[in-house]
Amino acid sequence: MIDIRIMASPKRADNVARLLQKLNLSSDAVTWDDRPNGGDAMYTARKTWLYPLPEGATHRMVLQDDVEVCKNFAQIVSIIADTHPHRVITGIHFLQPSNYPNYNNTPYYRVNNMPGCAIMMPVSTIEPCMAWCDASDDMERKPHDDLMISKYCQEHNVMMVCTIPCIVQHPDDNSLFGTVYTWKRYSRLYDPYARADWTNKSILLPKG
Repeated sequence: MIDIRIMASPKRADNVARLLQKLNLSSDAVTWDDRPNGGDAMYTARKTWLYPLPEGATHRMVLQDDVEVCKNFAQIVSIIADTHPHRVITGIHFLQPSNYPNYNNTPYYRVNNMPGCAIMMPVSTIEPCMAWCDASDDMERKPHDDLMISKYCQEHNVMMVCTIPCIVQHPDDNSLFGTVYTWKRYSRLYDPYARADWTNKSILLPKG
């Protein structure tokens, strides 16, 4: 069973409401940033990952509040978890797949880091990952949930896999954290209909 939660800022309440409606989730699925002036992403991400799990949950998917999701998102995520139950999965990436060999028509690509827009972890990975993040003295990465989770996976031999086509989109917008980006933060690999063989067990590895 996949538990889907949204990490959210009150400044994006309208978009959160749209996500809840599309995913048929209740407001209990939202973890709000409860700081009066907001702040780093890791604070809310950590609260979201460590929110008590429903009985029987095998994986948790954490969505940021400013994403769009594909059609039949929850069903596809469930198939992905069944197909690759021990991997950490991201539903979006901004890479171009030209450095991967194309075989078996699989939608799964091994990556070395993950954007934080939509990450799914097996339940058994969540607490060790968050404990490691808490104990880290890497003050440059520590405010950033995506950098910290990626670093945990790198150092603990946890394979990170992105989906192509991407199953979420990040419409480029102004960052709540005051960060200025020199590139458009949306994926050209997003398919709103998520057309792929999600039962394919192959994972493409980069060349070299």
